[in-house]
Amino acid sequence: MKRSIIAIIFVVIVVFAAIGRDRLYIENFNISAGETLQVPILLVNDTAYCGLQTDLYLPTGLSLDMEDDEYIIDLTSRRDNSHTVTSNRLSNGAIRIYISSVNAKAFSGNNGAIMTLGLTASNSFSGQAVIELKKSV
Repeated sequence: MKRSIIAIIFVVIVVFAAIGRDRLYIENFNISAGETLQVPILLVNDTAYCGLQTDLYLPTGLSLDMEDDEYIIDLTSRRDNSHTVTSNRLSNGAIRIYISSVNAKAFSGNNGAIMTLGLTASNSFSGQAVIELKKSV
């Protein structure tokens, strides 16, 4: 009995350790006032993921491009044809991004861009700024 309990705990620890190495991030980039830039969101993962959710926080002066009242978020070649992306602005100003696969297909590979965002800097944008991805699951 003691051996089976220890084995289960060990498996749980290994699974959480593997998940801890996975990360969703944006590399540093330069953008000038009035400029629009395609910015990749990268996923490094040991775990296979069929989808993800994250909240995007943009600093004042940067905006996510829109078309027909929808944010422009493009999935990369790491996606399966069954992956779709939806997004909306939350009451706190963050933009929630949700990617899912109806067929439960995992993203391909384990390193690289998963999506790109079209970001535009206002004409008065200047200086360094921080973009945050929070509550990523």
